[in-house]
Amino acid sequence: MLQAGESLEYTLERNRHGWLQVATGEITVNGTTLKGGDAIASSRAVALHVTGKPAAVIYARGGAYGGEASGMDHQKPYIEQILAFFGFSEIHSIVIEPTLAAPEDVAAIEAAATQAAKQIAAKL
Repeated sequence: MLQAGESLEYTLERNRHGWLQVATGEITVNGTTLKGGDAIASSRAVALHVTGKPAAVIYARGGAYGGEASGMDHQKPYIEQILAFFGFSEIHSIVIEPTLAAPEDVAAIEAAATQAAKQIAAKL
């Protein structure tokens, strides 16, 4: 995982495929600047040099995967593993769950998530 100003060198081996998605912030990959929402993919052997900033990820899901259900969460651990693989060390996560709850509960959850996103954005 990368802190602001740090860099990572990664060589994609032959017959391997790579995908890097920028959730938020800005990184530079092999001289190309990528911003939140941008992605880069490769299906050939290539060296990737990533210079980055912190990452912020927002997860929205119908169910709640805390406590005993945490083993069923195949979203957040997967994304964090990918980000760590590409060198990100400062990952800010916002989890909006359960979106299948009662409408008034979902509204409160969304309001809390919006506040958390504003706080994270102020730090980035």
